[in-house]
Amino acid sequence: RVLIMKYRKNNESINKYTAGLLDADGNIHLTVTDSQTSSNIRSVRVQFTGERKDKVVETLLNLHDHYQMGRMEYPNTRTNIVNWTLNGQEAINFLTVIKKHLVIKGQHAERTINLWYRLKDRTSTVKALARWRRLSRDSTGPIHHKKHLTWAWLAGYIDGDGHISIPKKRIELQSNLRDIAAYELIQHSLGRPYRINYKPSIQQDIIRIDLSFTKEHTAFMKGTGVKILRHLRMKRWALEQVFAAHNKQLKPTSRD
Repeated sequence: RVLIMKYRKNNESINKYTAGLLDADGNIHLTVTDSQTSSNIRSVRVQFTGERKDKVVETLLNLHDHYQMGRMEYPNTRTNIVNWTLNGQEAINFLTVIKKHLVIKGQHAERTINLWYRLKDRTSTVKALARWRRLSRDSTGPIHHKKHLTWAWLAGYIDGDGHISIPKKRIELQSNLRDIAAYELIQHSLGRPYRINYKPSIQQDIIRIDLSFTKEHTAFMKGTGVKILRHLRMKRWALEQVFAAHNKQLKPTSRD
């Protein structure tokens, strides 16, 4: 059974966390009605999608309860997916609150809102709108330059796109090369010894950062790791297990 816990209203750390989750697993787009040659733009839509697991459902329900916007959707049992969807003015109001915290999709969010106000009473060719969607999403970055990311944003991003490997004792982040600016900001905020790794593939270029929790990274565990853990919601248990394994590794044995 999922327990609903109300968040405090007007909490900026929640806005930053939600922005990280939207940058990772969220979708911002215009809904349209297409004919063969033209598209009538209907509304702005924001959608969060996740696996139908207890912690994922609990987090999305909590966010839905906090913002009091949108609706929860459980498409069907076959896909095992849960969605939190916001449409129209609710989506615009929501983006207005969190867009300044977006690191990857900030400019895309602002362009989407601006295009909606410019074209909401007009039609556009299908080809032109499809091209705009592609170019807008590929041109990533925050609305305003950021020198450092926030730990709440990083926790939201890890909950969405990160993988926490308990056996390897590390957090693995992987994305498309178009998000390189965000990964450079992550690297800058974390500092050494973490670096961006490039993994070319047949379909696309992949970038990744591995945050290792080993004996050599004890300072990271006591500093940044704790700050990330404080804001994690979906994958908190996994990182707690990494902490436990790390502490067990550091504990002296009778042979020492």
